[in-house]
Amino acid sequence: GGRTRDGVTNSVQIYDARTKTVVDAPSMHTPRYGFTSLRLPDGRIWVSGGCRDSYSVAGDSTVEIYDPGTDTWSDGGEMEHARWQHSSVMIDEDKILIIGGWAGPKVCEVYSLTTRRSVETAEFPYISSFGK
Repeated sequence: GGRTRDGVTNSVQIYDARTKTVVDAPSMHTPRYGFTSLRLPDGRIWVSGGCRDSYSVAGDSTVEIYDPGTDTWSDGGEMEHARWQHSSVMIDEDKILIIGGWAGPKVCEVYSLTTRRSVETAEFPYISSFGK
């Protein structure tokens, strides 16, 4: 994914650090930029949120999961709130903490790989990047 002068893309490339090469991979289902991604403990790649439109700041709540073993993308459910330019971190084998970003409320979420849904946890202190 990403944003080009032609719009938002769903294309994916994989970098192999051993061979120092980049190869094309199957495209994500959803074009997006400003998303976050994590490598899961089992080697799959979890992608969440982002923006679908170059001219909008409306976030997206969808999640996709790439399985390098099958070279396929699957639907990963949704976050509680649409977000872009957010952060996420694994907090255990099944849970991902989602923090901050634009377009979403000032709350953190915990996403479950088992249920493919997230739930609000706590309010996240907001610090404006514009000094207000």
